[in-house]
Amino acid sequence: MSQELHATHQILTLLENSKSLSDSILDHLSGISITCDHRGFILRANMEVSQYLKVDHEEVLGMPIKLLFQEENWRIFEKEFLKVVQGTEALGEFELSVDSNPEKSKQYFWKIQRFNIEIAKDSSGPMLISIMGQDISELKKALSKVMRFETDLELTHAVQSLILPNESNFSDENFELAGFCDPESKVGGDFWWHGILKDKSLLVFMGDVTGHGVGPAMVTSLVYGTFHMIKQIQQEKNSLDMNEIFEGINSRLLELRGTPFWMTAAALHFNPGKKIVSVIVAGAPPVIHLQKGGSFNLHFD
Repeated sequence: MSQELHATHQILTLLENSKSLSDSILDHLSGISITCDHRGFILRANMEVSQYLKVDHEEVLGMPIKLLFQEENWRIFEKEFLKVVQGTEALGEFELSVDSNPEKSKQYFWKIQRFNIEIAKDSSGPMLISIMGQDISELKKALSKVMRFETDLELTHAVQSLILPNESNFSDENFELAGFCDPESKVGGDFWWHGILKDKSLLVFMGDVTGHGVGPAMVTSLVYGTFHMIKQIQQEKNSLDMNEIFEGINSRLLELRGTPFWMTAAALHFNPGKKIVSVIVAGAPPVIHLQKGGSFNLHFD
């Protein structure tokens, strides 16, 4: 008999310890956890609620949940709360900040629902409502940063689009040209340019900075500016030296040492007056010269 009593005592002790452990876990849950009646009076809450209400944990019992909010936010919360209480919605889900203390206001994602238990068979017992609030303040801040970054990307994309040719297809009495550039990401390091020079020759330039994103796009703009500056100076002297252009671009890129950005490039200069085609390649694939009859040549430089 004594052994049975001892065993029973151990079982009851174990159950009591389990309940204490369960209560402790519930009390220290992150976010807000509340059990209340249909009027919105707290029957149980975790430590985060007592911290907001600035009372000891034991004093939370019987306090109205409206104390977590200022008037405007309480009206929003109460509207969602009553939908669940009145049964028009089985689950209320929405975002709203706890702003009883504006200096410590946090954004929460709320879930409100009835407990799926029967308190009394005659249904005269209180209706129990479960309220869970997940702190999403840091998530909101992160999303805000992402949105600002997306805005910056859109602006960078708009600026980078300005350095691409207005017309991908071009033709005149000497040339017929078609080109296409479709970067993998919104911004990147791919670009090309074509233009008719003073002597009516055609210059085509193509570049590819390693990587994708804002960094390569900025390097691309730097290269583009250097290319046009040197070309403009040469054109004012009625000359064109592609070696000088590439050396100038290379010098600018070497100033960026320590960064992970490199570049390949190629340029072609078609001069129908002198019947000369000049090719210069820097790390890019060779230029393919397709001739009548189907034969072709590869130009590496």
